[in-house]
Amino acid sequence: MNHAKQLAREHLSVTTKRQKDIYDKRQCVHSYEPEIVIWLLEQSRKPGITHKLEMSHECPFVVMQSLSNVNFRILLDRHGKENVVNYHKMKQYEGNNAPKWLQTE
Repeated sequence: MNHAKQLAREHLSVTTKRQKDIYDKRQCVHSYEPEIVIWLLEQSRKPGITHKLEMSHECPFVVMQSLSNVNFRILLDRHGKENVVNYHKMKQYEGNNAPKWLQTE
């Protein structure tokens, strides 16, 4: 019985290490510098509208500060309203046209 438990522990530790290696390989941390324009993931759904027809990201916002490797402070509008978001909800803005409220500053 003890041999079976020992064998199970060994297999479990090997499997755990393999799963951690696979997880670590797939992780990619994005670094958003201040003043970068980003899209923000829209998580709320409007009733009566199918999610396939809705835009998945909201209009461009600006990264103000990096609080940690995963959390960023973003500027939501020209009036200075800010929000802290996780990098999983952010996507870099690829367009040439920045928001009008950014261009006027």
